[in-house]
Amino acid sequence: KLTLEELQQEIGDLNAQLLLVGNKIDKEKVDSIEKEFKAFENLVLISAREQQHIDSLNQKIVSLVAGGLVDFDSSIVTNARHWESLKDANASIQKVQENLKANISGDFLAMDLRQALHHLGTITGEVSTDDLLGNIFGRFCIGK
Repeated sequence: KLTLEELQQEIGDLNAQLLLVGNKIDKEKVDSIEKEFKAFENLVLISAREQQHIDSLNQKIVSLVAGGLVDFDSSIVTNARHWESLKDANASIQKVQENLKANISGDFLAMDLRQALHHLGTITGEVSTDDLLGNIFGRFCIGK
């Protein structure tokens, strides 16, 4: 789980393209939240339960789209946990690619693929690694 400082470092130049939405302002002090997240250009604080500031959120989304800040050709990740899972899956896939170039045994490749599938499965739901790996290794000749 990312801390606020790690999130700010990671997004860096993407800040202008990021819309940060804080929920449950009916349970927190808005001033302290705004102070803590002041580094974010596009911050909207709402209460979904109490329907507070929903119009502000809608207006902000429209202004970002109309202003050309939304790239419709790229993917949008709306959940910090999903972002972390995608990063972890990508790291596992990169490890597979490196190990393929190094002619590492298929058993070790399978471990890294299982790890990538695990991370993706946290987003999409359970993935049968045995089915997928059987399909992958059934199509390629990987010797021991």
